[in-house]
Amino acid sequence: MNADLAELADPAVLSRLLAQRSSAVQRGRVVVTFVCGTRIATASWGDAPAAARSPLGCLAKLFTATLVRRAAERGWLALDGEVAPLLGGNLEALHGVTVRHLLEHTHGLDDSLLAAPRYERGFIDRGELLPRVAALERFAGPGAVYSYGHLGAWLAASALEQVHGRPFGALVRDGLLEPLAIDGVGYEAGAARLCAATGAGLALTAEELARFGLQVLTQGPSLAAEPIMPLPGWHPLERGVCVGWKYAGAGWFGHQSAWPGASSYLRVQPERGLALAVIASAQAASLIAVGMFGVHLAELFESQVRRPSEGSASDVSGAYEQAARVIAIEATRSGLHAEAWERDEHGARRGEPARAVLVPARGVLFARPAREHLPFVEPVPGGNGARWLWNGRCVLRSA
Repeated sequence: MNADLAELADPAVLSRLLAQRSSAVQRGRVVVTFVCGTRIATASWGDAPAAARSPLGCLAKLFTATLVRRAAERGWLALDGEVAPLLGGNLEALHGVTVRHLLEHTHGLDDSLLAAPRYERGFIDRGELLPRVAALERFAGPGAVYSYGHLGAWLAASALEQVHGRPFGALVRDGLLEPLAIDGVGYEAGAARLCAATGAGLALTAEELARFGLQVLTQGPSLAAEPIMPLPGWHPLERGVCVGWKYAGAGWFGHQSAWPGASSYLRVQPERGLALAVIASAQAASLIAVGMFGVHLAELFESQVRRPSEGSASDVSGAYEQAARVIAIEATRSGLHAEAWERDEHGARRGEPARAVLVPARGVLFARPAREHLPFVEPVPGGNGARWLWNGRCVLRSA
């Protein structure tokens, strides 16, 4: 199989695959890198050179996870040890929360409205961040349910700074970028203010992303030995999370990021020495990856099928909320209707609500038209009679 995939690590072959997707890549720029063992190829489309850079975005969480794993290997912290002592405090909000919970988004705190921390002398300002964490509402016990957010990476980075006595940005530069000869355009070496969750302050090429992913997952302990935290419900391409890395099945790990004008996608299969990275300025990088490699890497893009749920569709009626948003579902004679709206820090509605019709298909309710926070929803049972609504990214608790 790898012999066939090695052909994809040829610049001419990769360029041809990308050109075949030109009808889908209607505007902007796209850069794709594929690695198979020691072979590596990069192709670009649009006005972008192969060395075009894209903001790191949420892939910064992989940098955070890598540094945490290395600190754990050296005995400086424990993945399953509580995080509060590492932060220099004993916050009740973090009681029972481990470093692993932070990386895997299972800390159970509603961080959907939590603003990014401030910095002081390049370090995360814990004196400003921790009181805000203490005020967060808990929706589930530590380790009970996955719900994606930024808090885990911010706290993990702060713990790393405490352990090492150095700013997180400097740890990334010296431990991850310089060994791979990556300069990281946009990185401020003096201030070292690199966001551990959103990557603000660092831009990389597709080739740099691919080299980083393959290097950190093939040198050192294998992720295959770590347990996979399953997602709360259905997702088209992801299965779970493993010490900060999204798990896509068949031994593939990675992450993706979607910001206005900058979409990134990274997947690595360390056992076979494969890596795939896509950056795009206008299209979703994940969709470009599916279109280019769906046939060649079918196991990576195989969509998980859910069994039909029991009970009537009207069972999902009601309101589901988190600090930042609400999804209200109503059963009518014409079907299920959903309305979603954002909330500000005072709990007031922000902007116009998004409305959609929910169409059931094998236990999942797909929104028509699909919305940013309402592509689909699935009710998920919880402890103590609670119920959550899963939308592929986070869970909202029953109001």
